[in-house]
Amino acid sequence: MCSWKVSTVIKARKYLDLSLTGSIIKPSFPLPGLKCVDRDKYKPEDIAFATATVVARAIPTSVPGVAFLSGGLEKNHNMSVFSSSHGV
Repeated sequence: MCSWKVSTVIKARKYLDLSLTGSIIKPSFPLPGLKCVDRDKYKPEDIAFATATVVARAIPTSVPGVAFLSGGLEKNHNMSVFSSSHGV
């Protein structure tokens, strides 16, 4: 779902003939749904891998920057996901 949302924004930009040069995309971290039975088993490394997958699939290389929203994560958990993303 997160990949679809980011792709939709990129496609809308193309439709409106807006340049990606100098733009920054601000997606949230993809997280398991609130009704996911195994929600607690996902580690920061899993979320970091899912985030890297979304970025690779949906955001063109012409976008010079990506700034992440916390997605409702607590500060410590948010930072551990962000730190884990450096190894992906």
